[in-house]
Amino acid sequence: MPAFYINGNGGFSFGYALGVNQCNCPLKETENHFQWVNNWSKTKGNHTFGWGVDIRRAQQQRIPSDAHRSGEISFSAGVTGSPAVDAPNGDIAPNGSTGTGMASFLLGLPSNFSRYFTGAGYQPGLRQTRLFFYGQDSWRITRKLTFNYGLRYENYLPQTAAHPGGAGSFDPNTGEVLVAGVGSVPSNMGVQAYNLGFAPRLGIAYSITQHTVIRAGYGRSFTPAGLGAVFGQAPDYDPPVTIPQQLNQDNNYGSVGFNLLSGPPLPSNPVVGANGRFPLPGDLNVFYFFNPPSAYRVPLADSWNLTVQHEITPTLTAEVAYVGNVGRHLFINPNVNQAAADPNCQTDGPGGTSTCDDFDSRRQFFPQFGLSQGIYQTCNCDNSSYHALQAKLQKRTSKGLDFLVSYTYGKAMANSETGGAFGNNLNWWEDHGPANYDRTHTLTISHVWQLPFGRGRHWGTGASKAVDAVLGGWDFSGITRFESGLPFTVFADGPNLYADFNSVRPDQIGDSNVSNQSASLWFNPAAFTDPQGVARQGFVRHNSLRGPGFYEFDLSLGKVFRITESKTLEFKWETYNATNHVNLVNPDSYIHSDTAGQIFGAADMRQMQFGLHFRY
Repeated sequence: MPAFYINGNGGFSFGYALGVNQCNCPLKETENHFQWVNNWSKTKGNHTFGWGVDIRRAQQQRIPSDAHRSGEISFSAGVTGSPAVDAPNGDIAPNGSTGTGMASFLLGLPSNFSRYFTGAGYQPGLRQTRLFFYGQDSWRITRKLTFNYGLRYENYLPQTAAHPGGAGSFDPNTGEVLVAGVGSVPSNMGVQAYNLGFAPRLGIAYSITQHTVIRAGYGRSFTPAGLGAVFGQAPDYDPPVTIPQQLNQDNNYGSVGFNLLSGPPLPSNPVVGANGRFPLPGDLNVFYFFNPPSAYRVPLADSWNLTVQHEITPTLTAEVAYVGNVGRHLFINPNVNQAAADPNCQTDGPGGTSTCDDFDSRRQFFPQFGLSQGIYQTCNCDNSSYHALQAKLQKRTSKGLDFLVSYTYGKAMANSETGGAFGNNLNWWEDHGPANYDRTHTLTISHVWQLPFGRGRHWGTGASKAVDAVLGGWDFSGITRFESGLPFTVFADGPNLYADFNSVRPDQIGDSNVSNQSASLWFNPAAFTDPQGVARQGFVRHNSLRGPGFYEFDLSLGKVFRITESKTLEFKWETYNATNHVNLVNPDSYIHSDTAGQIFGAADMRQMQFGLHFRY
């Protein structure tokens, strides 16, 4: 069954796809890794040297249904709206569209259609070689000072097709698909290796006094991730092996050229030339190409810290640290064939024509190649950052009690986070803001308390076996978390945008705060309106509002019963969210929704579980 998305006020979704019922089906996936590794170490004087080599070979085959093979069909308000009524004076539509997504659905007029096919005669599959080498030294300079330094080299060679035609790419200079391993196209599709994968690491520890230590460190690490630019789920998503069909409206008020009664056209099964190339058809997408081919990079993180640790008593320590990191060359997959926003377009041009409705002329690959569909570039060009003050107080086990109190004051900033969660494909920096997972304050308290009853404990050392079996030997532990709220973005419509952005943020015209925030109303949606200008994103920033905080108290009570010398039975009673506190999720943030500003969900309420673990 296809997936149906009815957008706008009163909208809903049904059917099967990743976005509805989370169905990536049918799906076939196989992955193998082969590894040859060896490490050496040598101690000489006050140096401890280490070095090693790690060579890996990765194999993957994935036949996906990210766009459901029965189709994913969207219905928007613009298809049944009237531009003459929405914007009678030309450039501003103050009240949004006169149409509705529901009306478009009832008339069977989609605004977007997508699905996956597998090309006939081709077998998907990818291969990659990975090379790792390192050397390091731990140098104890003095009794108080230790210096660690090292260098690691990593090279993730460009992935290759396991079979001719098992992967594809795109040549932005000719508008052609490159078929891996066919004709003059190499199996890596011409992607050039990144040979500068050097990752230094430095660390220093200095004992200021017998009870106080200062530590500092810096390290670089490469993070190829599970999919995207480095390996897997990218070139094998392109024609000719995977045929992603997508049909878009050519303006805010147009349909995709078919209705539900007639059904969508079949995608073309492309004919590959002897040179391994063919012109990209107008109804197929590509998701993998580097522009230029030398732009291939491996995502990395630079991390550093400065920590002061002090021993207050032999069992109690305190620690304060500054921790920071930045992500560089992060993977994103923007549609570089999105219509560029043009603030100078005319809604009432000569003869009543509108240049604003002409999306195609503003697409990168339409004027030369006539391509209006989504063309997704592989780009290791995003950034992120994190900075935090971290404090910790820890008591090691004494008199049966162990506890840890930690507090973090931090800020995580990002643009896309997952490679595609931005509004404007041509300027993802417009979405720079707090990361979706950012919590400004986090306080965590954990403890393990050996209750002082029973044999070998403070009270009841001489208790009988029966009394000890019932009252003795119990451990009481728990974790308590207090966290400030997660950020969220307010969304609007873009009747004056005249571009196919992924999402639109509003302008703010009032105070978004409400007194006595609750699930009934967390923020004031009347404080926002659709962008009051032509061809621009709203001025409200990404993730500029905060949702409800989070509190949870988890408890555990357990005991180990010794049956014989070699056999034990462990009992545990665990309670999550023991106080049954209601932790609300973020509110509905689409300002035109009837439920804008309201909250309809919460995290899990109290849950209990009992467990027995028999060891022998």
